[in-house]
Amino acid sequence: MKTFEYVPYDKKGKYVPFTRYAFFLGIIPNLISVLLVFLYSVNFVNIDLKTMLLASGWVVLITAFGQMVAAPVTNKFISQRISTKLNLWSTVGLDEKERTTLIKEVLRFPFIKSLEVYFHFFVCSIELTVVMIFILKVDAYTSGVMFITLIAASFLAMILSLSVNEQVCSKIAIKLYDEGIDRKNISEKKYFGMSLTFAFVLHIIVPILFGAIFTVLTGMQSFYAEGDKNWFLRVIYVSITDIVFFSVLTGLFFLKIRSYSGLMHDGLEAISKNSSDKLTLFPVDLATEFSYALHLVNKTIIYFNSMMTKTANINERIVSSATNLSAVSKETESTAMEQSTSVEEILATMVNTESLSHTIESKIREVIKVAQKTTEDVNTNFKNLHDNLNKMKEITDSNQTTILGIQSLCTKINNVRDIVNLIDSVAEQTKIIAFNAELEASMINSSDESFHNVAIEIRTLADKTMNLTKEIKEKINEIQRASETLILTSQNCTGKIKEGNALTERLEKKFHGIKFSAVTTAEDSQEIVDYVQEQTNSYNQLVSVLSQINTGVKGFSESSQLITTTVASLQNSAGYLRNLNKNFHSTGESL
Repeated sequence: MKTFEYVPYDKKGKYVPFTRYAFFLGIIPNLISVLLVFLYSVNFVNIDLKTMLLASGWVVLITAFGQMVAAPVTNKFISQRISTKLNLWSTVGLDEKERTTLIKEVLRFPFIKSLEVYFHFFVCSIELTVVMIFILKVDAYTSGVMFITLIAASFLAMILSLSVNEQVCSKIAIKLYDEGIDRKNISEKKYFGMSLTFAFVLHIIVPILFGAIFTVLTGMQSFYAEGDKNWFLRVIYVSITDIVFFSVLTGLFFLKIRSYSGLMHDGLEAISKNSSDKLTLFPVDLATEFSYALHLVNKTIIYFNSMMTKTANINERIVSSATNLSAVSKETESTAMEQSTSVEEILATMVNTESLSHTIESKIREVIKVAQKTTEDVNTNFKNLHDNLNKMKEITDSNQTTILGIQSLCTKINNVRDIVNLIDSVAEQTKIIAFNAELEASMINSSDESFHNVAIEIRTLADKTMNLTKEIKEKINEIQRASETLILTSQNCTGKIKEGNALTERLEKKFHGIKFSAVTTAEDSQEIVDYVQEQTNSYNQLVSVLSQINTGVKGFSESSQLITTTVASLQNSAGYLRNLNKNFHSTGESL
């Protein structure tokens, strides 16, 4: 049988919708089915030749109307959705979820299409029965029997349409499967088309039942019909027709099974002839249980190929590692004696190092003593410095108190100057008053000498008072100038004392650093002594270990020879594994 395959573009590059392809694909099978169904049906009824010819003409008209008018409408209705998705798939592509949905719809389409064909044949059977009763005037019983046989024989058209469309949809499903669909959906549903059990019922069981029933009906009709002398021949003819009918449907079922057998044969042949590293798998459309079994075989092939690939990679790594190990073993064997000599030299060096460590320990102990003496001296000087700093602070406070006292004295001297000024003013007024009194005394009574003398004495006392106040002012000015000089000197002294305090504080910080360094030096030196002691103990242990190593190195040469022998055996095993992998890929050709 011809293998049908849907190609989205024709030889001229013009796009071919799946709807149009499905319609034209069914024309020839439908016309063949019409002829077979009509010939099958007329064998069950007893009508004359003229009526048969007229009925044949009406069959042509009804078929032409159904095929050219009704079929395009129903075909577009059931295939438009799939046609649109196939167009998207061929132009822009679909993702995994969309491809999974599309493969389900594609694998359901053959059965839906066969039901559409059966529906058309059913309608045409009704139309032909109406024509035979009302136009050709055939009796109702004969027309009814023919209607029943038409309905049953239309099953052939349904199965033929199913077979043709399954071939087309199988090719599409294989391409969708190759691009990749949802594996979880496959594990849950197993397959998306018609099961082989249901196909067996449609192709074998139902035709056998139809054939048996109509053979019996034909025999009964011919036996009880009056004037039908050829009833026995009619029964034989109908039986032969049933056998042919049954053979066709059985052949279609056989071709369905054989198609999967052919897929397996082609896949096995491709796998056996494949000499490249490219993985070859069985074509899978997931239409039936058999196809799902091929899917599982593909998974097994992928797993086994992955295992063989990993084995080959491991084998290559083993070979590479064995080669490197062999080279290293030879180098190790050649350097074993050199290492033994080096170890002996190291032992001698370690003994010298141990002696040197004892010398270092004694020197560091001397450093510890010096650091401790430095720490003690720093502590003593630091105490003296701290006392000096406290004395400087006391001097600063005392000097500040002196400055405040001198400033207070200056204030009091200013107050005394004010009093002296007041006394001077009083003395001057007293002198004026005495002078006036003396004038008055000379004017009143020149003989009264006592008043005149008193006035003179008062004026003389006023002059002395003014002289004394003048001297007092001069002394006060001298005291004030001396106080100001003393204040300036005290302030300068205070500044110097502050600078001394700052210098003392910095010196104190330096002594802190020296003290910390001395303490740290002593502690670090003690730690060094501890480390040196530990190092000495480690050297002793290392000398013991090196002695053992020296003994082991001498026996290492023998171990290296054993490694070389083992590596050679490992390389032989790796070569055997490589040959086994090559034989796996060339099994088909060798068989």
